[in-house]
Amino acid sequence: MSGIRTILTMSAAVLLVAGCGGGGDESASSSPAAVASTPSAAETTHSATPGEPSLIAVPGYAYESAMPAMEQQFATLADGKILTSMSAHAVTQDRAPVGTLVLFDVGQKFAANDAFTESIVNGMAGGMSGSGGKVEQQTISGEKVAVATVDESGQTGVVYAWYHDGTMSMFMAVDAQTAAAPAFVQAYLEVANA
Repeated sequence: MSGIRTILTMSAAVLLVAGCGGGGDESASSSPAAVASTPSAAETTHSATPGEPSLIAVPGYAYESAMPAMEQQFATLADGKILTSMSAHAVTQDRAPVGTLVLFDVGQKFAANDAFTESIVNGMAGGMSGSGGKVEQQTISGEKVAVATVDESGQTGVVYAWYHDGTMSMFMAVDAQTAAAPAFVQAYLEVANA
């Protein structure tokens, strides 16, 4: 199974579990990663666990912990030098699955290099899309975003990747959820740039 199919399959499972209200692990709904779906205007981020990138609260959306297998898959990329830490979150809207958000803190030495961070973003989107994917650049809410679309073995997906304020973010959606992906990414970036 190719990398993108593995991630798309795990992402679909995360979305299914999130849409059903969790995966039986009651601690997930009370974890620091769970954010109220309608935060106050002053509440734009939650306190990150030490070593975890800050998650931006987006009105109308909620976060739940991603599946451990997905977190483990992405945790291997956080080498402690370039990508210093990571967190993964299932995103829902009105309890309906929207996609998966993965955040990586970028090491300070590398974060200061715009060409380097842009190459990470493009490389992440391109790597996730695999050989059958198409990557294009878009500007969404003032941010440069690499957008990869995938149609592999009857499964469709979209991957958005961007860099903002020390964090490399990647949002993935599969099949029916791809229609809701642009609205979440735009809302997330609007809050990030507010």
